[in-house]
Amino acid sequence: MSHYDMQEKKWLNYPSKDWFYWIPARAGEADIALNTDLERIYVPVAGGVDKAIKADKYGTLGVKPGQDYYIDTLSKNVTLYSLDANTGEEVWSYFIDGVAYRGGVMTSGGIVFLPVADGNLYMFNAENGELIDTIFLGNSLVVLPTIGYTKEGEARLFVISGGRGAYAIGGITRQNIPGAIYSFGLPEGYIKQENIIEEKIEIIEDLIEEKVDEIEPQMKEEIVEQGKEIQIEQEDYTAYYVIAIILLIILTIIIRRR
Repeated sequence: MSHYDMQEKKWLNYPSKDWFYWIPARAGEADIALNTDLERIYVPVAGGVDKAIKADKYGTLGVKPGQDYYIDTLSKNVTLYSLDANTGEEVWSYFIDGVAYRGGVMTSGGIVFLPVADGNLYMFNAENGELIDTIFLGNSLVVLPTIGYTKEGEARLFVISGGRGAYAIGGITRQNIPGAIYSFGLPEGYIKQENIIEEKIEIIEDLIEEKVDEIEPQMKEEIVEQGKEIQIEQEDYTAYYVIAIILLIILTIIIRRR
């Protein structure tokens, strides 16, 4: 916006004093998110954050103090869209009824995080839009979450609840509600578990190789000894065959002489 828009205009549609359409209203701001791996853009689009207002002679919005200028023209709902970043085509969408939207969407680790004024943190599969889970925090969520890391390098998702403006978008809490900041992380050792399993497999493989190295010479000796025994037995059997044949020959000669 220009300097004139930000500093010199006395109200939004100055100098006009007629009714005008304001979309989104202040409570309807929402940031989008980009997933470079999937080449997707995630955009929350809400109804019920549009306002019809009329200028008056007080205030920057052209309304008198205490005057209700929030005249809703649309029902409140929000749809999260996943768009192809190259073509702009819709890949998937998810509809939430009864509440408009403010804040922003965050994506990381193949998950899309969507805080909503109905008090729920929605988590979607970034690729196909499947709803993975929701967490109810008991207060309107109207602030973009963020992701950080501990000094040990473990990921944390930070979510803020409460604040201002929730009433204007149909939130479960009203104006100026004290909230909290939540820090969500994975179970202890979750990320390292795969490495631990791989290390255990490597240790077992090393032990097996060591045992094989120990057993192999002994097995070779046993095989050689068994071979010798078999050879001796075969030689013994050959001698028996020769003796039997000689006896048969002698017996045949004796019978013929008789």
